[in-house]
Amino acid sequence: MSEWVRHPVGSTVAAVIDDDAGYTAFFRDQFPRVVRTVYLILRDHARAEDVAQDAFVRLYRDWDRIAGSVRRTVGGSCSVPSRPLRQAAAARTSTGLIARARGRRG
Repeated sequence: MSEWVRHPVGSTVAAVIDDDAGYTAFFRDQFPRVVRTVYLILRDHARAEDVAQDAFVRLYRDWDRIAGSVRRTVGGSCSVPSRPLRQAAAARTSTGLIARARGRRG
């Protein structure tokens, strides 16, 4: 799970304290859903549980890499404004430039 900690500079950041706890929470939430999905495909509950367990074992082996990838993706997304924000900023900037070029304030 995550715990909120104070960054030395003063900003609040989320620090992942225990990735195993994160995996456990994910497993508890998703395993029943995955079993149901596989059951709908195979129509065999025992096989559905086996397939789901195998998938979660493979996921657990890569959990640190996946969790790190998610954190990097989120960090990158935070540093780049979303498309609507970029478009609005570009519209304001171009409107302001056109107005200034015409001698008006934008």
